[in-house]
Amino acid sequence: MQRSMSVRGRRWPAWLKNYATLLTILSASLAAWPALALVPGTLNAEGVLSSSGGGPVADGSYSATFALYAAQAGGSPVWSEAGVAVNTKGGQFSLVLGAKTPLAATTVSAASELWLGMAVGTDPELPRMQLRSVAYALAAQTALGLECSGCIKAGSLDASVLQPFAKSTDLAPYAKTTDLGGYSKTTDLADYVKASSLATVAGTGAYKDLGGAPVLAAVATSGAYADLKNLPALAKLGGNCGTGLFVKGLGADGSLVCADPFAAAGPDALSKLTGGLLTTLFTEVAPSTAPFDFKDNDPTGSAYGTITVPDLGTCLDFSVTLALTTKDASGLIIRLFDPNNIEYRLYDKSQTGTALSLTVAAADKLPVGDLTTWIGKNLKGNWTITVADNKANGGGIDGTVSAWAVNISMTSTKKVALGGNLVIALDGSDCSTYQRGAIRYLKGTNELQVCNGSGWQTVYVAGGDGSAQAKAAKSCKTIKDANASATSGTYWVDPNGGANTDAFQVYCDMTTQGGGWTLIAKLQANNANLNRSDVARWRQKQYLGSIANLNVEDALGLSYDSIPFTDVMIRSIADSTKALGWRHPEQFNSVFAVVNDGNPVMDGKKLFGSIQGLEYTGSASYHNDCSTLKFGFLMSDWSYNMGYPGIAGHYHLNHGHIGAVVGASIYDPLAYNAHPYNVTDNGNWSSCITDFGMGAGYYDLASGVNSYNLQGHWWGQGNTYSSDFKPHALFVR
Repeated sequence: MQRSMSVRGRRWPAWLKNYATLLTILSASLAAWPALALVPGTLNAEGVLSSSGGGPVADGSYSATFALYAAQAGGSPVWSEAGVAVNTKGGQFSLVLGAKTPLAATTVSAASELWLGMAVGTDPELPRMQLRSVAYALAAQTALGLECSGCIKAGSLDASVLQPFAKSTDLAPYAKTTDLGGYSKTTDLADYVKASSLATVAGTGAYKDLGGAPVLAAVATSGAYADLKNLPALAKLGGNCGTGLFVKGLGADGSLVCADPFAAAGPDALSKLTGGLLTTLFTEVAPSTAPFDFKDNDPTGSAYGTITVPDLGTCLDFSVTLALTTKDASGLIIRLFDPNNIEYRLYDKSQTGTALSLTVAAADKLPVGDLTTWIGKNLKGNWTITVADNKANGGGIDGTVSAWAVNISMTSTKKVALGGNLVIALDGSDCSTYQRGAIRYLKGTNELQVCNGSGWQTVYVAGGDGSAQAKAAKSCKTIKDANASATSGTYWVDPNGGANTDAFQVYCDMTTQGGGWTLIAKLQANNANLNRSDVARWRQKQYLGSIANLNVEDALGLSYDSIPFTDVMIRSIADSTKALGWRHPEQFNSVFAVVNDGNPVMDGKKLFGSIQGLEYTGSASYHNDCSTLKFGFLMSDWSYNMGYPGIAGHYHLNHGHIGAVVGASIYDPLAYNAHPYNVTDNGNWSSCITDFGMGAGYYDLASGVNSYNLQGHWWGQGNTYSSDFKPHALFVR
């Protein structure tokens, strides 16, 4: 194959073996570098590879070896690079020498002349070509002192040499003044370093405003996304956020950012999800139970009050309110201690006057302590407040804390509100003042209950209309609440719920004062059965007669020990319009529970009727109510026959006067020595009934004289007219 080698049109003889090459060494990129910059250790080379026949070789890649020599012929190369791929098209090629074996500046500078040799494949090396000034740009590093010995040092130069080019004040931020001071004094570089000079390149400094902004191909080898340098992290697929979490976003490293969906939505998440229909956000007040006094000139603050905050939920915000009176507020220090006994100073002698009203929010800056540490926590526990007085104002009591409270905004884990009015509680939740008005459904007994602030009260039993044992209801009241048209009569009830094998029949009054009354007992007025000395009946639950009807007889039934109630009614068996009723502020578990407890209960408030309105046959002049009557259980007035068991067999309860199991009296059995001789109702102290009771007894109970079970007493007249009362019944609801 014919081969030749020429430079810039020079032709080599045709007898050369295999290949001919035209090489041009390009120097443009080298010449553009500043004099003090490092010159790259590479050379660009272009050429034409032709066949021995004179035409270009076939397109493709040829392996070649390049070498630099200090002479045109002979000698060892001062640099070589083998295995260089020469890619040709139409015989032409372009490549970079030094990519594998860099060209050292010392190699170039050490030779007086350089010759480039090239061998294609296994062919002998083609005639060498002399390199001119292009390659010697590599020697500039040595010439400029980057690699030299015996060079003139910068400190030997006169400062005036560099005065036209720079001044020290401009270069001070970038080099030590001591180094540059001798070489820079003028402001010729100002146009190149001032920010204002860059305005011609970028209007705002934003990348989009740069003049001649590079295209993507300038920062990537091909413009393809995969070729970009410093690629952003890709999502790490195949992971998960765990149970109950969702993917919120991606982190800078491609990791999943997870979040609790409700935490992300905030404490009002339920309200957001239901469009405001449901919420667990509540505001509760934990108040002080009683006022307390604090001493004058008491720096230690020995007086205190405590509030027990129940388990209400997670606190979102809270405050403490306080009101007090004092001789001088300027001497007071008020401290609050949390359940961990950590102090928070709410007030520190900052005001004057004789009255103080405080509202301290959790976010308020305090003299001592930080209440915000409780935000996001449960405030459950004892919170104590103390008042110290640092001024002497005559001794004794300095003032009184009339009221204080912990006011809590929280998200509850105990209840949920529907529309803000209906509160639904979990089965098993305690009923307290904080749950008042909440409802719950007991699946086991099919009961719907309402919390009245002190206990759960059944308002409905699903499927229990009382018409049969299999459909037994909780009480007559639950039947009436479920069916407003229910009529008076006999029904099946199962107060304990669950299996109805222990259900029983009872008479229900469904008409008197709203109905829903469950029969407890029936008394015939002048009988000794079930009077207050009939201990076995009341204390040992020895049931008598039938409570499934209103027949005239003495009776005490199973409802006596099983029906919860707040309301009590005494009514004539024959005439439901002749009745007396009252209500207690708390719910009792049963009448038996009250009797067995053995303590007088006199907190009933009359709902309707009067003793005067009950059914009797005697003179109307002896059936007037005293205006100061009290209503409740275990009523009595003063000591009489103390040695004999008292009301229903309780020794500590008095025998005097009526002393009934249930009824009305103007007397306080806890202050029985204060005889009310001055009763003046209707102008005559003996003209009104001072005691009335069921399960009663009068005079000498040991002998049984006049020990009737239904009695009324007029002061000074004994129980002379007790026998004129007709049979009456005891109901509760």
